[in-house]
Amino acid sequence: MSNEKVQPTLIEQLMNRNSLSPLTPNHVWHPSLDEEIASFSEILLADGRPDGVQSAQAWKAALHLWNDSLDAAHELFGDVYGLGAAWNYAPT
Repeated sequence: MSNEKVQPTLIEQLMNRNSLSPLTPNHVWHPSLDEEIASFSEILLADGRPDGVQSAQAWKAALHLWNDSLDAAHELFGDVYGLGAAWNYAPT
């Protein structure tokens, strides 16, 4: 199944939520959507563009946030900036 066919359905499901995301969600809103988002190939989404992989990771992180999946979004965010999980523990 190609990403082009999956994305509109996923976006439609997120857009059709009955309520807005809470500021501090206790759980992922729709676990199967979270799995679907995680399954998107960052290489295919990058499509050979110079910043494509980072853009794909940021795009996936945004979808994870929309689905209340904070841990998955944070993990991707760390990857985008080359920080991995360490960004959570950086001194401020």
